[in-house]
Amino acid sequence: MRAGFHDGLVRRMGPVVVSTMVLLALISGLVVVPAARHASAATVSGSTYTSVTPYRISDTRTGSNLPNADDTLGPGGTITVQVTGTGGGSGVPAGATAAALNVTATNTTSPSYVSVYPAGAARPTVANLNFVAGQTVAAFMMVPLSFGGAVTMFNYAGSADLVVDVDGYYGAATTTPSSTGLYDAVNPFRALGSASQGAALEAGTVTPVTVSGGTTTVPATASAVVVNVTAIGNAPSYLTAYPAGATRPLAASLNFGPGQIISNRSVVGVGTGGQIDIYNYAGDANVDVDVDGYYSGGEAGSGSVFVPITPVRVVDTRSSTDGAAIASGASESFVLTSGATIPATATAVAANFTVVPEGGAGFITVYPTSDNTPPLASDVNWAAGSGPTPNFTVADTDGTGFVEVYNLPDATPVDLVVDDFGYFLPIAGGGFHAIACPSTTNCVAVGQGTDGGGIVEVSTNGGASFTDEPVPAGLPALFGVACPDVTHCFAVGGSDFIASTDGGQSWSIQSQSGVDLYTVACESDAVCVSSGFNGNGEGIQSYFYTANGGTTWTLTSPSPAGIGTYMTCLTSSCIAVGSGLSQTVDGGATWSLVPSTGQNTLFDSVDCLPTTTTCLTVGTNLNGPQQPTLPGELDISTDGGSDWTSSTALPASTASISQVACGSATTCFATGFGATNGAPLVTVMTTNAGTSWTSVTGPSGFEYSSSSFGEIAMACTSATTCIIVGTGASGPISSVSTNSGGSWTSSPVG
Repeated sequence: MRAGFHDGLVRRMGPVVVSTMVLLALISGLVVVPAARHASAATVSGSTYTSVTPYRISDTRTGSNLPNADDTLGPGGTITVQVTGTGGGSGVPAGATAAALNVTATNTTSPSYVSVYPAGAARPTVANLNFVAGQTVAAFMMVPLSFGGAVTMFNYAGSADLVVDVDGYYGAATTTPSSTGLYDAVNPFRALGSASQGAALEAGTVTPVTVSGGTTTVPATASAVVVNVTAIGNAPSYLTAYPAGATRPLAASLNFGPGQIISNRSVVGVGTGGQIDIYNYAGDANVDVDVDGYYSGGEAGSGSVFVPITPVRVVDTRSSTDGAAIASGASESFVLTSGATIPATATAVAANFTVVPEGGAGFITVYPTSDNTPPLASDVNWAAGSGPTPNFTVADTDGTGFVEVYNLPDATPVDLVVDDFGYFLPIAGGGFHAIACPSTTNCVAVGQGTDGGGIVEVSTNGGASFTDEPVPAGLPALFGVACPDVTHCFAVGGSDFIASTDGGQSWSIQSQSGVDLYTVACESDAVCVSSGFNGNGEGIQSYFYTANGGTTWTLTSPSPAGIGTYMTCLTSSCIAVGSGLSQTVDGGATWSLVPSTGQNTLFDSVDCLPTTTTCLTVGTNLNGPQQPTLPGELDISTDGGSDWTSSTALPASTASISQVACGSATTCFATGFGATNGAPLVTVMTTNAGTSWTSVTGPSGFEYSSSSFGEIAMACTSATTCIIVGTGASGPISSVSTNSGGSWTSSPVG
């Protein structure tokens, strides 16, 4: 869920197998990152991905007959591994900027870690791979290459052999990338295995797994997929993932011992029939394969390029600033972007997620805040008694900078450390995040353009058409807008408060908050409230208010924890919803948490029926075990937000509802995407203030929320007229219905 944040207590350490000194790379903060890299507001420069059939480029074991043979790493030892110029014509060419590597540590004699970084660069204080004595373990990584195309590998303690396999590479950075090798995230889905037990793979067998085409959410034209492979076996073994139809390569994707639960990320080329092959070396193993995203195979459409960076730590829940451990069954929000180093408009972040468990076995799931429910997928798996357990993750931020991390019910609390190694930027796209309509004819929509910067579009004809309006230079993506009347409007994005006094036709920056602002709402043209999250790892929430039309914004102290992702105001009170409900009756100076019968619910939207004190909020009830679709939640207040009652009036088919908007004293509409990628918007309406709902036609042309930006927003100007804005196939899109949802007219904007 988008909120539910902690108060920043110093964390205790759970059972740890490795010594304190070995954890240096995990615990230490990083030095300042030099020459922070970020995309220009006008152009996107990055690299596209080329998948290869995995092949081995280095093996330090005695007699391997490969580069670095007989070069076991001792304490503090390093090796240089040449990556470009290997693999022949189908390998990594000169000019590649980063490589997808799978590095396996074996013959280990001590608890230790391995750091991998561009040859010739200063060694960063982060770990790519952790292990204990006697363990054979593999770790996937995306590593920037030196100018000469090499990486250095450092071993902290004891001795270890390292085996290095190549899965693919990123080409030279360019502002005009090809349509092949662009990354797109999907709502994670399980391609092999089940909710309770993985698929059984026998020794020496090859199992085909369908990852694209057909009923999957990955197009048949995809060139490669990002997968997380999890195994538990009864003998020492390894798995190899490779394109279906190709000759099985000399490479390993995942190593495991008897009874060990472990996972590893892989980027695997898509082979014959939209499948990949999984080979199991020895024993019987139960295996899960989860698909997180894919690289394009040349089809037209949007996607993202990769920008590698010097590694930077963005989350450590054991620190005094980043919050507390993730409780059993809880989902917590984290900020993965980092100022100028990683822009908030990144669609995904390439990062190592390291879990420090406090007891028994479990797993975490990482997913974007725009998704209503944790998907049936895992990202880091650990066994009882494990020490720090890392796994590389391509974390889908959906262009917001945030992800949710869900800890399996019945698991013990876990601390989380996240190190960013790069990010993905969209080459095209853009979309709307919010809309406000102060009259039946005037509407203002805000979001981000194809360059990632903020956009404002104004309609003077009830949403039938929109006009692009100028905004201050360099303005970041905008996430919230409020118009208390047809003249005054306020919007927020990045750390900026901006305002208009001419109905949205011109804007100026009022002030800056120092946090990432996400929403704004107003009681009048003088009294407004806003909220956002800091950038220090876990998203600690901050509330702001103004009593003078935005001339000054004041930080509320204390801010209520874990609420405020979305806000709305009546004439004398404001309501904030997120992981719960909160209300202010003094213009935002103080807030009170409001009990809700919808416990453990992520509320996605809130609105009040005009001229009444009745308000509705919709979201997702997260109670119960993890499952692909969780029930929708509707709460109703009849006293302006002081008291709320949970309702079962929403039809069962509306578990995905994420927006609600009211156009009269009795009529409201609610909408959201269906449960799968590419599903149309599901729309319902009520004519009795939420007591009952009926299905109506939903608009077409909107992209599912796991695409580049993908949020939707809605405003209703009367009992019959509603406007929905969001993301289309080529950028911002709007749709208007003037007949109570009987039909919709959708149009691209901008």
